[in-house]
Amino acid sequence: MPLRNELPPRSGPWASRFDSEDALYQAEDALRAAALKNHDLSPILPFEAVYGPFLECAGKATAFAIDPTEIGLGELGLDAPGVDRRFVHFCAGSLGVEAVDDLGELRETFDEAWPDYRDVIRAGLLHLIRNRPLTVDQWYALTYVRFPDQRRLTAFLGQVYAYLFDGFDAMPVAPR
Repeated sequence: MPLRNELPPRSGPWASRFDSEDALYQAEDALRAAALKNHDLSPILPFEAVYGPFLECAGKATAFAIDPTEIGLGELGLDAPGVDRRFVHFCAGSLGVEAVDDLGELRETFDEAWPDYRDVIRAGLLHLIRNRPLTVDQWYALTYVRFPDQRRLTAFLGQVYAYLFDGFDAMPVAPR
């Protein structure tokens, strides 16, 4: 399908193991279609939205690493001007445990992303850095990346901002 060529490979999906090459392509196609439709480089789709009803999912993928739970922006302290669900997806997908060490692969893609998407990520990162609405426990629940304290989480997010928007050369490093 042509969608596979329209976005770079790092727009997803994040699964622990695909049971066939066809299952990987099926997931990539579904996630790329969602990315193009919603201007979202890290779309999160429920397993069934990719593969169909649960009983028909056998032999597709062992597990997605991201929980597609729909937590409200207000519950995360992200009810802020310019921030929408795409920012939550960015945190869970691009800053989540499966991808956070691969931000170097994201930069070129991010530089060429839709302006509205970049604006949402910029607004969300600035909101997190300035207001610190998420605790380290909430961040862990969203990304499965644990920070020892709020100061280090905020410093990391500041580095992500500088890396994506200010041309900071060193890729941010999350704790192991």
